[in-house]
Amino acid sequence: SGGRNGIKAAIGALATDAAKESARAKYFSVLDDIDSAWYSLLKSRAALDATRSSLGNYQLALSIAEIRFGAGALSVTDYLSAQSAFESARTSLSQARRDAALARLKVASLTGLPPDFSESPEAGNASLAAADGLIARIAGYSDADVDAFAARVRERAFASNPDLGRTILEGKKAEGELGLSRREYLPSVSAGVSAGLDYGRAAGLSDPSVRLSLSGTIPVEFWKTGVAVDKSELALRMAGHDLGKARLDLEIDLQTAVQNCAAQARSVLSSGKALEYAKKHYENKLEMFRLSAASASDLSEAAALVSSNESQLIAARYGFLSCLSDIRTICALEEDAQVLDLIP
Repeated sequence: SGGRNGIKAAIGALATDAAKESARAKYFSVLDDIDSAWYSLLKSRAALDATRSSLGNYQLALSIAEIRFGAGALSVTDYLSAQSAFESARTSLSQARRDAALARLKVASLTGLPPDFSESPEAGNASLAAADGLIARIAGYSDADVDAFAARVRERAFASNPDLGRTILEGKKAEGELGLSRREYLPSVSAGVSAGLDYGRAAGLSDPSVRLSLSGTIPVEFWKTGVAVDKSELALRMAGHDLGKARLDLEIDLQTAVQNCAAQARSVLSSGKALEYAKKHYENKLEMFRLSAASASDLSEAAALVSSNESQLIAARYGFLSCLSDIRTICALEEDAQVLDLIP
């Protein structure tokens, strides 16, 4: 609401630093939710396309099975197996359509767009094409390269993460409140010095006189102020605990994001190769099925292997993009280009 610039201006106008950090944390949380929903939509749409392609393979196998069965060259068992595989693929297509529709509703709900909003068919492909070179680079990282990547993310995250910043401010607040409580608790003592000269007509100037004064105050409700000090000390210890936990949680989050990023990049390459081999295996089984050298169940297993590997590839690709989004949220970065700057 109000656009990115309007939201940033509203955050900057808040009265306290703690309020600003809380608002920034919520802002990046919303961005992360929208990214997650958007990538889920692209992933579900890619899965839908893959399921349609898979259905075509099963339909072709069923067509061949019907011809061979009609000619008496295929057993009833194999024919029923081909029919079963085709119907199962149709069920998968229906489920994929449902997943894509629900993902679209999620995006519409988060962004305020109508449920039938239009999207570019090339949006997912463009995102993946832009990431292909980056995926290949990160997939080749050694352990030392991954550690260097994590070090860059850590430096930025510990400097700008709003949740950590808010926890630090809460610790400073608790420290200040403890100081005030202690001042109210302790007795106060004040001293004063005054000097004067007396003059009379007969005696003239008298000897100088010096007066010393000492006064002190003791809190009337001494026990109440003592309890306040104890509570403030406890609050400060708790704030220190919260700060330590916030730093540990942030370290775990950034390590998880970086390690997942490298793992997903490697999965993209391995899944791509596995899919390539699975497609060649399917083509071989299809030709053998045409020549009555393979059964319908053999062909169905080959088709299922293609579908499985394609699903893994789709999940790895959009999982990689989601990891980049996680890094952006952890480091509180405004632009995707800033995330790329963190990658060695």
